[in-house]
Amino acid sequence: MQGAVEACGGLKIPTHLSIDDGLARLTREVILDWCREQLDEMPDKIRTYNLPWIRKAFPEDFHEAVRRLDSFIRTEWVNLVEKEEIPWKRIDGKVILARYRTRLQEHGVHLKEASLHSCMTIEEYGSSMRSVVDLVAQWTS
Repeated sequence: MQGAVEACGGLKIPTHLSIDDGLARLTREVILDWCREQLDEMPDKIRTYNLPWIRKAFPEDFHEAVRRLDSFIRTEWVNLVEKEEIPWKRIDGKVILARYRTRLQEHGVHLKEASLHSCMTIEEYGSSMRSVVDLVAQWTS
């Protein structure tokens, strides 16, 4: 991430963020802070979003489908956040990027509108994140 931030406009990272994985820790902190804020709201958002589809797709097994959805939410959101793991496929990247840019500005790093995606190398993404990025790229091409 440090290389990507520097590549986007030739930014220099303050020493306290460039040692001991400071930038990586800041990134993780920003994402997990948002996830913790959304811990109680996100399950309801996911449920509300999916209920109309579940009603149509599983009219006979509606209650079982809702139970499975709740289990999925618990496994893929609540449990991960409680274990301080990032639920990559369920975070709001736009909100996270805005918060990340704000936090960087607090440290004197002003990230321009350039896309971090275009500055990052494929190795800098985790495998699950690469699959999400590839999927979005397919949708937009």
